Amino acid sequence: MSDNSTSENVPLAEAQKLLSESLNYTPDKETLVEWIKLGYLVGEERDSEFYISKDSLANFTEQLQKNLETKRGARLALHAVDIWKREDDNRAIAVTLASKTTVVTTEKVCKESNSDMLTAAAQATLDAITEILENKLSFELVQVKHHSISKMEQSLVAVLLNVDQKDSSKKLTLSGVAMVEASTASVPLQAAARATLNALNRTLTPYVTPQTTWRDMIRKFLPV
Repeated sequence: MSDNSTSENVPLAEAQKLLSESLNYTPDKETLVEWIKLGYLVGEERDSEFYISKDSLANFTEQLQKNLETKRGARLALHAVDIWKREDDNRAIAVTLASKTTVVTTEKVCKESNSDMLTAAAQATLDAITEILENKLSFELVQVKHHSISKMEQSLVAVLLNVDQKDSSKKLTLSGVAMVEASTASVPLQAAARATLNALNRTLTPYVTPQTTWRDMIRKFLPV
């Protein structure tokens, strides 16, 4: 790409140094050339050597840093909650969760009662989280309840649980809530799963952040 601005141009080696100082990351020269060709940076080729505009580098790092600062942490997403019949009139509550890199389904078998199925939905959610995190955290379900909201035709599910952080002696007690959709008001299993995630998602973020390369980030955040 030709540089028609009045900005000072610097060779790739100096551009690497400037990026390293700004981002604590040093892209190789081939990557810098690719970014020029993709339009992320403004530069030109002279005598078989590439040069990059210093203004372009400054704008590049500023935009990337702003996007990284405002980027929401990784979360687990609830894909589905299913009910299956089992022997002796029992029910299996299956919860499917997804991270950026994996999808996991776990199930808990319980009696066919509202309270037992609510507990099973919350526990199956915790089991799925445990599998996704590869046992980095352990959970204890303390309570899950379906609450009606007085003077409103609406209800919510509240969850209380303990989290044991294996790299810390401190045990966390967390709570989460989720509103119940009208169509599932009788046995609000999805709300139980969502309330469990609501209690944990902020705590889980450091454990589920996907491995992302700088090149991936740039392709996501900067226009071509």
